Amino acid sequence: MKTVYMIRHGQTPGNAEKRYSGGRTDESLCEEGIKVAREAKKTYDEIFAPYKGNFRICVSPLKRAVETAGILFGEDRDDFTKIDNLKEMDFGLFEGKTYDELNGTPEFQAWVDSGGKDQVPGAETFEGFAERIYDGFKEAVGPSIEDETVAVVCHGGTIMAAMSVLTGRDKYDFMVNNLCGYRIELENKDGKIHLLSYTGIDFGDDPRPDYRRSP
Repeated sequence: MKTVYMIRHGQTPGNAEKRYSGGRTDESLCEEGIKVAREAKKTYDEIFAPYKGNFRICVSPLKRAVETAGILFGEDRDDFTKIDNLKEMDFGLFEGKTYDELNGTPEFQAWVDSGGKDQVPGAETFEGFAERIYDGFKEAVGPSIEDETVAVVCHGGTIMAAMSVLTGRDKYDFMVNNLCGYRIELENKDGKIHLLSYTGIDFGDDPRPDYRRSP
């Protein structure tokens, strides 16, 4: 049995400005993001208290994920495992831009008309992104068949992709706000991951933003 907590990082300047902050954007948490992450620590202290420190921590190598993990789980811990494949999606032409900056452009309108399914120019395809994220998720879970708990601090798109692959449902069913995520129960058996159950972890007033407009 494996218990995996997938947690989205705290707010960054790009998040606050509703920019498409993807894998090319490596920014720290903003002041508000640090403040709220410290408040969220109380919630996560309660969630992880039963494990008495006996859990692994895996993170995306981008600053916003590493900094969030440090706030939530202790900056004195030096055992975070950085996994490149957990990075946010490369948004290509949309990277670093806001909805208002993109609205009305042919490329953005075509993407909206496709329901967010078409590839953005210069970006990863969702299929390729999901495959990469699933590889990163499997690396975080590890090969061991022993009971284990893992905290994974990453990105909204990372969580959406992983949950979509695990459940077979639409990625937009799994949008989460900063510092929210999912508790996942699974088995790692015969080299394959078998999803048993999952529940949402909410922090704040609105855990489901319009991800199509502000990832």
